[in-house]
Amino acid sequence: RMIERQTSSTSQVLLVFAGIALFVGIFIIANTFTMLVAQRTRELALLRAVGASRRQVTRSVLTEAFLVGLVAAVAGGVLGIGVAVLLQTLLKAGGAGLPEGPLVLAPRTVLVSLLIGVGVTMTAAWLPGRRAAKIPPVAAMNSVHATPTVRGLVVRNTLGSLVVALGTVLLFEDDNYVVSAGAGVVMVGVIILTPLLSRPFVAAAEPLLRLFGVAGRLARLNAVRNPRRTASTASA
Repeated sequence: RMIERQTSSTSQVLLVFAGIALFVGIFIIANTFTMLVAQRTRELALLRAVGASRRQVTRSVLTEAFLVGLVAAVAGGVLGIGVAVLLQTLLKAGGAGLPEGPLVLAPRTVLVSLLIGVGVTMTAAWLPGRRAAKIPPVAAMNSVHATPTVRGLVVRNTLGSLVVALGTVLLFEDDNYVVSAGAGVVMVGVIILTPLLSRPFVAAAEPLLRLFGVAGRLARLNAVRNPRRTASTASA
């Protein structure tokens, strides 16, 4: 029974870390594809100009996400198995009292890992894919695509403020799990508000940027000119 309790506690800790890794991975993937779409604005606009529909553009981004997710899931699975074998060897050498026998890996575990890896990647890339589909064909003739509308920024800032407020309320609960969830919710809200917060942070860092001369001034101007891109980079 003691072994079962220890195993259960270890499993819960590992699940918490897995959840955190999954959560962070979603934001990194979403920000990565957002930046990729921004860099390929002219290419995607040319596709729209030659007759590609919005659905086809979205499908191309999701197909790329599927391939990236599949390769990454396979590579991560192989790396994870290697780390598990190494940990098993080290724990046995340290006298941890692990049962004898090889590492057991059920086929279901491999399948679920692949599905989660691919599914999370495609889910995180869905919103950047939608944004790519909204790029007008005329953007192929412009060096810079139109910036987000004021209405979109207002909606984003309002949503981020509500999420931060909800997470702050959860932080004052007595249940540790609820408090942990509240901390995660606050972090999500701050990430949503990053475009709004980027300008004050860039302004505060201006004295430091002056030390880098022209390069620092250009970096400040670019960060202020496109707060959404700055937010994506900072969030990643």
